[in-house]
Amino acid sequence: MAAARMNGANATLFAFVVAAIVPALALALLRVVQTGELRDMVFAIFFAPYSIAATVFLAAPAYLLFRWFRWINLWSTLVSGILIGAMVDVLVGAGTLDPIGSLLMCAIGCLSAGAFWVVRVWLSGVTFSE
Repeated sequence: MAAARMNGANATLFAFVVAAIVPALALALLRVVQTGELRDMVFAIFFAPYSIAATVFLAAPAYLLFRWFRWINLWSTLVSGILIGAMVDVLVGAGTLDPIGSLLMCAIGCLSAGAFWVVRVWLSGVTFSE
């Protein structure tokens, strides 16, 4: 059975929703790993506003800019995710020079961007280069 396909705009919008949820879940999962308490997944609710804000105010404008110049491909998406993760670390971390935390935020940004790419391509059935 073939998967249902969305048009490009709807697939992109849904991919942004997934990209906003992924960092909140990843941070909550890290909290669960640290504490060993599964009930700490509730922290995803507290991380979600930051994740949504980063998606709306950083990722969406980056997407629009890259789309304008036709620079969107898998690698530019992942690198943008890393850079946006670094920007979030600077904005939220407020100058705490924690290299492990910074790398973690970059990795979560890359994970979110990868989720965006996979969902966008899977739902629309086409890559951006087509």
